[in-house]
Amino acid sequence: MRIFLLVLCAAGAILAEPLHVSLSAGVGNSHSLAGPRVELAGDHLGGFAAASISNLIGDPGFAAGIRWTSGDRSGLVLSLHGDIIKIHTSALPETLVVFAATVGYRFRYQRVWLEAAVGPAFFIDSYYLDFGDSNPGRRVFHRKTGFGAVGGEDNPHLPDVELAIGFEL
Repeated sequence: MRIFLLVLCAAGAILAEPLHVSLSAGVGNSHSLAGPRVELAGDHLGGFAAASISNLIGDPGFAAGIRWTSGDRSGLVLSLHGDIIKIHTSALPETLVVFAATVGYRFRYQRVWLEAAVGPAFFIDSYYLDFGDSNPGRRVFHRKTGFGAVGGEDNPHLPDVELAIGFEL
């Protein structure tokens, strides 16, 4: 909900400039780990939404955020975004939420662009664990928070790394 409000607040500034739509494929939390992303941007400020490739196997994932570039949709790029992924790899579902801020650079040649960025991330990992053999079938809810782009019990505290290639429509 906070991400949606952030994108809505940026909409006024985005609408003040001529709008450009671009599609990209990439990795990182602004692409919901890996997948396609659509971006609506003015010359400097834009909003975006992405669907994770994990949607194809039944694990819903969605990312959204805002992005600022120093040049005309190129140059230094700053991004604030969030990613929500539901993971059903076992009988017990898990929800991973990641908020990140990245800084990088977007190289643009006519309508094609390449982007690379890196930055800190904060995660909220919510999951259930079986209580154990002493009480079979009983599940205990756990929530772990911390810094890093992947979450989990053995979190390596990695930053959010974004790599993308895109095309302006």
